[in-house]
Amino acid sequence: MIIDQLKSRLEASKEFKQWKSAHPEAYFYLAFGMSKHQTNVSFELTYYNPSTKLATVFSVNGKVELKSEDKVYSNRVPERLDLTKVKLNWDEALSKALELQTKNYYGEEVIKTIAMLQFLNSKAVWNITFITPAFSTLNIKIDATSGQIIEHSLRKLFDFGKSA
Repeated sequence: MIIDQLKSRLEASKEFKQWKSAHPEAYFYLAFGMSKHQTNVSFELTYYNPSTKLATVFSVNGKVELKSEDKVYSNRVPERLDLTKVKLNWDEALSKALELQTKNYYGEEVIKTIAMLQFLNSKAVWNITFITPAFSTLNIKIDATSGQIIEHSLRKLFDFGKSA
């Protein structure tokens, strides 16, 4: 699985070990990636520090580097991402999402892919969003353990500010 490999590479690096020694309570909670179309998603790994309430983002594509540290703007504390619960790798999740897109949202061309692997409601979830040329977002949540589609929806970006 690509996320396992990236996490192992990150945690073996001198840069990460140095950072982790200063932030021992921080834990892995999010893999985030973006790409044009559906291929070559470059993932970044994010760690949450409950003491400081900061999220630290690491890039592992090419050389390992600390990209940013930002406050988490949420009332919920991010859940620790346990990769032993993840049975569906990125390629399998993308394949399921594209199959659903083709079957249920035919004609919605994908120009950008945003992918997150995270724990939501105590479940490992692939949260995949496709952006279309018509400024719509097709969001698909897939259980990363069972491979089941949890939910999917298509919304116009311009509708996000409107109440339901």
